[in-house]
Amino acid sequence: MVIFIKLSDRIYKSLLYNKFRNILLVCLFSFLFCILITIGTISIATQDQISYLKASVGNMVTVEKTGSQYFNQDDMNLLIDNNYIKEYNVVSMMSGVLNDAEPYVEDEQRYNTILETLNISNPNVSLPNCSVIGLTNSNCYLLFASSGFNLIKGNHITIDDKDDNIAIISKELAEKNNLQIGDTITISDSSTIMLNSISLTSSLKITGIFEYVGNVSQTPWLPYTEIENFIFIPYNAFRSIFNVTMGQSKLFLYLKDSSLIEEYIQETNKKLDEKYTARQRVLMNYNFAYDNEWFDTVSKPVQSVNIMTIWMVIIIAIGTYITILLISTLILMGKKREIGIYLSIGESKIILVFQIIMEQMAIILISLIIACGISFLISQAIGKSFIETSASDVNKQIEEHRDIIRGNDGYYFIINEIQRSTPTFLYVKDEIDISNNTDKIIEYIFISTIILVVSLTCQIVIFMNKNSVVNLLQKT
Repeated sequence: MVIFIKLSDRIYKSLLYNKFRNILLVCLFSFLFCILITIGTISIATQDQISYLKASVGNMVTVEKTGSQYFNQDDMNLLIDNNYIKEYNVVSMMSGVLNDAEPYVEDEQRYNTILETLNISNPNVSLPNCSVIGLTNSNCYLLFASSGFNLIKGNHITIDDKDDNIAIISKELAEKNNLQIGDTITISDSSTIMLNSISLTSSLKITGIFEYVGNVSQTPWLPYTEIENFIFIPYNAFRSIFNVTMGQSKLFLYLKDSSLIEEYIQETNKKLDEKYTARQRVLMNYNFAYDNEWFDTVSKPVQSVNIMTIWMVIIIAIGTYITILLISTLILMGKKREIGIYLSIGESKIILVFQIIMEQMAIILISLIIACGISFLISQAIGKSFIETSASDVNKQIEEHRDIIRGNDGYYFIINEIQRSTPTFLYVKDEIDISNNTDKIIEYIFISTIILVVSLTCQIVIFMNKNSVVNLLQKT
């Protein structure tokens, strides 16, 4: 204990004696570490985003029965129950009526004009004012994965929520009706209301709030066509509200890896051939569709930033490592006589190595703390500046392609676009989320610190072993 106190006092006095030099070193190391951590944070965030897009877009296979036929449970089990599938989605969409909330309306005057026109014959009719999307997994769904829909509060809908009456609503709808996570909304089937039949109603607990950051230039006809009035709910809740008794004609399957897509399709077709006769297979034809271009499009800006930042991290990390070792060498050369004096009076080499390491690591750790604080403040802005231009160019191309789709259709139906997975809502994000990467950054910093400690220790030990006490005592 006495030795530790004396050693701590020596380290403190040594740092204080060379305070001007040490302040300069802290500034230099803080600058280098700040650049390294900032670029590293962006690199990790972009890699996470690529992995997410690959899992939800690049690895997606859409399976559809021709002739408006529906999958029964046996069909779904055959398609899903295997080693290839990681997640799956069943998606349907219908228009509904908000019973205890007001829909978001961008153009109130236009909306009121439409209401006056449509309610002339029957003023008691409740027009559809929201679009209800039933699904089994919102996190993997295309709108959230690659189309500008961001969950900003709460949780995604998962397969575990299949029997729950929950909902994800937009930020605008929540703000207009003063709704928050935990509140409830009531939705009815608009078709039953308009037909004056028994209305099926369900009370849904709000568990998530999304924000749309994309750009779909459309002129909404009624509130249910506005994105702000989209409501996502579990598929079983959707079936109960809209009295859906038939099966599904389309499944979204997310494979473990895109390299397995062809193999999965071949194996599944073999199983289908074994299950059905040749005549049945003709009548119940399955279409497997996947689009690698979609993944390439939405991930292009992120991939370019990721590749660039990886090389920058490698170059800066090597440069920083060499700089630290060179500065350590200069410090050792300046402490030659001091080391020689301690050794000549019988001081242990182990204690001297520990002292020098602690002096250098004190400077490095102070620099790391400063660098971490600065980099976490600026990483988001710098990451956006890296990706913004590329994302803007891609979104412009998507907008042009979107206009072609609308032109070919002759009209624009949101329900068709969502069901058939065309790029109408496709939007490349111009920023990256770094908030979930703190653990990884701390892990990399810890590993890098260990490498530095080992390297500096080896350098100091080699320096002492190569120089005798006599050489160390000589003035330089």
